[in-house]
Amino acid sequence: RPPRSTQGVSSAASDVYKRQVHGDYQMAEEVKKAPEEVKVPLTDAAETRGIPKTVFLEDVPGFIAKHGYAPIAQQIGDLYQKYKYIDTSLNRKKAAMKLKLPDIKKALEIVEFLKERSKNPNAAAITSKFMLCDNLWANATIKNDTGKVCLWLGAETMVEYPYDEALELLKKNLSNAEKYLESIENDLTFLKDQITTTEVNMARVYNENVKQKQGKPGQGAIQQDSNKFT
Repeated sequence: RPPRSTQGVSSAASDVYKRQVHGDYQMAEEVKKAPEEVKVPLTDAAETRGIPKTVFLEDVPGFIAKHGYAPIAQQIGDLYQKYKYIDTSLNRKKAAMKLKLPDIKKALEIVEFLKERSKNPNAAAITSKFMLCDNLWANATIKNDTGKVCLWLGAETMVEYPYDEALELLKKNLSNAEKYLESIENDLTFLKDQITTTEVNMARVYNENVKQKQGKPGQGAIQQDSNKFT
């Protein structure tokens, strides 16, 4: 960059414009100046399966006076983005597990049906449709005297099990899947509370900074657009 004395009219005008910062641009510049080594205590030591618990800022003016607005704005924005990333990840896992549960239940019902039917040696063989590939099916005959069934375990792996072992495995998988889905629901509930608290903190910190710059004491209304932090 050339010295100011050698800058042209357009370059000088650009410098004047850059110094006339306000609103969002001013906030962004202050966030960039925040020292990276400053650690603002925005979360509690307690965690729920890796999700940090955010702290509600009771005394916002005192908190800003102690830690500075720029470090707070930077780190609270990073924390908010972290929460949103975790929220997206958990919802994907939830959707995937909801797709697996019906398949496990259906497989369990089929094995129970086959086991019950095998108790009657005089029962006729079952005729069904077997999918060879997408949109291609073949007729299949299932005998009652085998006492075994093949289960897909994933990774292109199929294993043959006796009925009892297959039922035990499927019941275990179903129980684990339901517990896992429940844990995801609990994590999402906890995460929603942290996101809400963080959004409130963001709005209160931003409003307090605006009040201090305007020199107007007292409480101000919480701005709706707290996304200025992110």
